[in-house]
Amino acid sequence: MMKTKIVYMLAIMFASAIIISCDKNEPKVKTAEEKQTDLLSKTWVVDAVNFDQDFETYDRTDEWPSFELTFSNGAFTTELSSFPDVWPAAGTWSFKDGDLNTIVRGDGIEMTINVTESSLTMEFPYPSDGGRVAGIDGDWRFDMLVK
Repeated sequence: MMKTKIVYMLAIMFASAIIISCDKNEPKVKTAEEKQTDLLSKTWVVDAVNFDQDFETYDRTDEWPSFELTFSNGAFTTELSSFPDVWPAAGTWSFKDGDLNTIVRGDGIEMTINVTESSLTMEFPYPSDGGRVAGIDGDWRFDMLVK
């Protein structure tokens, strides 16, 4: 009788251990796009801004001293944009056709990006509507750091 009770108790403990171990949820493996979105989804501050126009490169960092850019899943907001045509106050974005190094803003501007845990580089041409706009029509490069 005692042996039977011990066998039943061991069987119950063994079954409980199996049930408990099977109850764990496997962690969800993130896709490459989710990982890239996570890297991008932060608030960024300006480290350097360069502007190319007519084969000349200009350092324009001093014109963007307090610029902040916050990306979230499919949206962005900015603070203190020196040129709202170049960086509007808010908008949407998405990856271009599965290319995780190219984002397209809702206004159609395509940007090549390089993002790490602590830095973000964005390069994009800004074409003005109706011809050249002094000072903003050209190729922009923003080097950003995590706030």
